[in-house]
Amino acid sequence: MAVRELDQKAKHPGDLNNHSDNKVVIWESKMKKSPKPTLQTSEASARRKHQHAYRAALMGGACWLLLPCITWLTNSLGFSRIDFSQIALYCTIGFLIAVLQYFIFKYFYRRESNRDYRLLSMFALGSHLLVVIPMIIVDAFSMWTVLLITAGLPLFFAFLGLHFGFTISCLVGWTLILVAEQFYQFIPHSKMTVDTATFELFFSTWLCMTVVGALVNGVHKKRKRLMVQWARAQQETTRILEVRNREFDLQTEALRRVNEQLHQKTMVDALTQLANRRRFDDYLQAEFSRIGMSGTDLERREETGGHLAVILIDVDFFKSYNDTYGHIQGDECLKQIAALIQSIPNRPADLIARYGGEEFVVVMPETDIHGALKMAARIKDTVASERIPHHSSTRNAHVTVSLGVSEMQYCGVRTVSALLASADKALYEAKAGGRNQVVCAQPSEVPEQRQLPGNRGEIN
Repeated sequence: MAVRELDQKAKHPGDLNNHSDNKVVIWESKMKKSPKPTLQTSEASARRKHQHAYRAALMGGACWLLLPCITWLTNSLGFSRIDFSQIALYCTIGFLIAVLQYFIFKYFYRRESNRDYRLLSMFALGSHLLVVIPMIIVDAFSMWTVLLITAGLPLFFAFLGLHFGFTISCLVGWTLILVAEQFYQFIPHSKMTVDTATFELFFSTWLCMTVVGALVNGVHKKRKRLMVQWARAQQETTRILEVRNREFDLQTEALRRVNEQLHQKTMVDALTQLANRRRFDDYLQAEFSRIGMSGTDLERREETGGHLAVILIDVDFFKSYNDTYGHIQGDECLKQIAALIQSIPNRPADLIARYGGEEFVVVMPETDIHGALKMAARIKDTVASERIPHHSSTRNAHVTVSLGVSEMQYCGVRTVSALLASADKALYEAKAGGRNQVVCAQPSEVPEQRQLPGNRGEIN
């Protein structure tokens, strides 16, 4: 839920600062109403419970394997009336129950790892007790029986400790001890049956062992519960931090996009949507440096053989156009001319920018003088073919442009300023010699560095 809300907010970056805290509060309130998260994933929980089942089955199987040893010892001392063949039958049944118990637990834990299987554990424990009770009845409470109960109580409470705490351990332990005491009272006694004083001594010992075992299980259960609570709290804190980090990442991404948009706006002319003068200066200098033409690095220029052409474009008689049609219509005229220049197919590396006022510029990396002249001619013809009305023009009844072309290799320039100055001189000649012309700068006519007419005229 939280992730979906955050993704929706990402579509509106401007709203992040106003609504981020509210979204987190909503997520936290929904999380508190939802069921408590599991301590571990399903796979980890299944593995943990499988280990419990394995230990319980191993403990039960070990007890049934050790029981014949206890029987042999008690028979050799004359403390038991049950023979070895009977004990072998019971031990085989008990061992098979332990093996079956392991596979049953393994099957159910792997199918549904998040269910509570304490009842299944009690059923498994009861199955073992059903095998033990006939053995006790056959033995008629000889020393073998009391030793069996005394040795089995720690294992019994260890099994209960896998799932239960103090209260259940006490109730179950005392119940079984009282049932054993009733068996002792009502089953027929024989000469092998322990006397009453000995039984009472063992009975008291069993009660004490029950209390100790229940206390150990209670401490273990409490410790386990505290660990689960701590783990759940840590898990909820981690989830909240993940949401906070997610929001922070979204806000950071939104700010990055806003910064990119602001940066783009600082590089775009507001009227024509072309690159502005700042973008043009940066791009031209970057291209000049890329081909190794910075400063007077003539040797590197000869090695690279790079070309860099510039076309300066000026709208003819634009001041009179503004005086006749108004500045608003003049702005529309500039936007039309910008769109026309952009409509001419060009390479991705070429840059079209507004140079200032009614002037435009085209930067063409890796283009020689012939390619630049062809491009300039296409621009002149495209603008002229649109036939934008210009009745105040002294030469044409529609808007035309004059162009000056300069190319680094052809003109032999060594600086950015010299390249622009040569293009500007060519443009000046085009305007002076007759409007609507394309003039190429000549190598012998490269002017000295001077103030460039980048800001001539008012920007409409």
